[in-house]
Amino acid sequence: MKKNLLANLVLTALLVTFISFMYSCSNTDSTPVTPSGPAANTINGTVTFADTNFGAVSVGYYDIAAFTSWPPSGPPASNDSLVISKVNGKYQATYKIKSVGVGVDSAKYVIAIGWRRRTGGASPTMGIYGCDTMHYIPPTYTCPLSPSKVTIRNNAGVDGVNVLSWADTTKRIF
Repeated sequence: MKKNLLANLVLTALLVTFISFMYSCSNTDSTPVTPSGPAANTINGTVTFADTNFGAVSVGYYDIAAFTSWPPSGPPASNDSLVISKVNGKYQATYKIKSVGVGVDSAKYVIAIGWRRRTGGASPTMGIYGCDTMHYIPPTYTCPLSPSKVTIRNNAGVDGVNVLSWADTTKRIF
């Protein structure tokens, strides 16, 4: 009887050791691995509004767009509508313009914020990346006509493309 009890104890100990070993080898890490940096072929940033005279949502919406030529001679390469919220006392919107630069080694874009009417009509440009919110053009101020460009290289996304924009459509800059 002592031999059976000893054999059962040894067998139980071996079984517990084997199960513990197998459990410790399992992958219980449920934290997903996220890539660092911006998504491929995107332009990302924040729009900060210099004033608070926003257009009515029933009439239109604010949009940010990437243009391959400037002044624009057609639709943007890509765009994103803006969701505006108050952050630390300022009206801002974070954005992600997707699918820019797809299939090209290098592409340059002018980033512009506009007010888009829902039923047609003029769509003024309220902000342009690299330009401030000046709405007059002195002889030395050429930014609205030749603004800074954002470059997508090798399909890599770009972060930190922050723009200062007017909300009031009467203060348009282009």
